[in-house]
Amino acid sequence: MRTPLKQLTDLLLREPVEEWLGRRYAAGRSTREIAADLRTATDNRIVVSHTTIWLWLNESGANDDGRKVGMSSGLPGRLPRGLPAGRSPHRKTSPKPPYRK
Repeated sequence: MRTPLKQLTDLLLREPVEEWLGRRYAAGRSTREIAADLRTATDNRIVVSHTTIWLWLNESGANDDGRKVGMSSGLPGRLPRGLPAGRSPHRKTSPKPPYRK
C-alpha cells in the first residue's frame, strides 16, 4: 500500500520514490546521505529520518544484493521474519510502566 507520504514524494520527485532511492543506494550512498538528498531534492518539503529510508529500501527490495542498509546505525539489511512491515526490530514492544509518585 502506498502511504500518503510516498505519494507526495513521488509527485515532488516526478518519479517513483523507490526508483529514486534505489539509484542512490546502488551508488553507495548511506541512508543518512539519502535522507539529506531527499530533503534537498524536495526543497525541504519531505523530511524523513535515515530509519525511514532504511524501511523504504527494505520494502522496495532495493537491497537484494545482500549489503546492509544503514550500516552506521547497526541495523540489519532485512527485517527479521515475523515482524510486520514498518516495524523496526529495535522498537520497544512493551509499554512504559505507569508513573508512580
